[in-house]
Amino acid sequence: MEKKEPKINVLVSWWTKRDGIKDYWLKIDKFLWRYIKANIIKNTNGLTLNPFYFINLAKKCKKCDLLHIQHNYCLFGSLFNKINNIHAFLFYFLVKFPKGPKIITTMHDIVEPRKLNFFKRFYLDLMNLPIKLFSDKIIVHRTVVRDQLIRQGFKAEKVSVVNYGVDDVKNLMVPEDARRKFGLPERKTIVQFGFVRPDKQYELVIDALTELPDMQLFIFGDAPYKDYLDFLKKEISKKGLEKRVIFKDKVPQHMNYEWLSCGDVIVLPYARISASGVLSDAISAHLPIVTSDISEFKETEKQGVLKTTNVYSKKEFARTIREVVNNPKHIKANILKYVKNNNRNEIAKRTKQTYEEVLNEK
Repeated sequence: MEKKEPKINVLVSWWTKRDGIKDYWLKIDKFLWRYIKANIIKNTNGLTLNPFYFINLAKKCKKCDLLHIQHNYCLFGSLFNKINNIHAFLFYFLVKFPKGPKIITTMHDIVEPRKLNFFKRFYLDLMNLPIKLFSDKIIVHRTVVRDQLIRQGFKAEKVSVVNYGVDDVKNLMVPEDARRKFGLPERKTIVQFGFVRPDKQYELVIDALTELPDMQLFIFGDAPYKDYLDFLKKEISKKGLEKRVIFKDKVPQHMNYEWLSCGDVIVLPYARISASGVLSDAISAHLPIVTSDISEFKETEKQGVLKTTNVYSKKEFARTIREVVNNPKHIKANILKYVKNNNRNEIAKRTKQTYEEVLNEK
């Protein structure tokens, strides 16, 4: 008798045009279909406080053998983006009982409780409770994040690491050709890209640029925080760098890698990350990468695809950028190995393997 193929649903946030988690899953899903079918359930109104929306969403999601939730803390109701996961317990409970499917939760946004006061830690525990109680498996993208969850009381045997994955991009332009195509001045170029937000600490790169007189900084991406963008422009003006800092706010997503090719190095001086689509795209662009020395980047540094540094020391930050730009071959060779082992097709295979393990558990 032919074995019945399991029905798999995947819940994905779908209420904004640009959504890193949605983009992540669509890239994986493109390859996952080669190995196993998964039906996308679109959460089109995750910020609503209406419980009946989530009751109906749960009814829709549970019609399967396995539900895979692409989780962030705004997925199940949010009040002013401050009080989140309001209806998460209701949703998970209704999916699981009675006779619900197996549940896998991929946690994309992790909060480190050691940096929170007592009340915020208690609130974080409440948001995590339904994930702990009702998930048969929890996926994270980094070992350091797995360790954080275990410290927060998640069962070690439930938490698995499946890398975020990278694109296997072919026929990338060399920087000189890309700069010529897009009309950028011909000089060594530092690139920053993605959403321009305060926690990405763009001002530290602007400060380091004063130590790199032969280089320019190219910033592209949406800037939703106007006050922060105004602050950056004032810093640029104050340091007399107007001719060496170039902004471009709108780049079509399908042209990201062409614009990234304008750079000789990508710099990510972030204060925090969880799953970084920007880091994934940076590796996919086959460019040397310099980052802050937070633990998440240090884990990736072990693969030899980036160089961490003290971004709060202007001179050390600038020195590391200079070293990487002058000697990119070692990092580029490691990036090619990383892409081979962690491209989206490989991640789709590992995702399918995780599905099978959970479905076969008693």
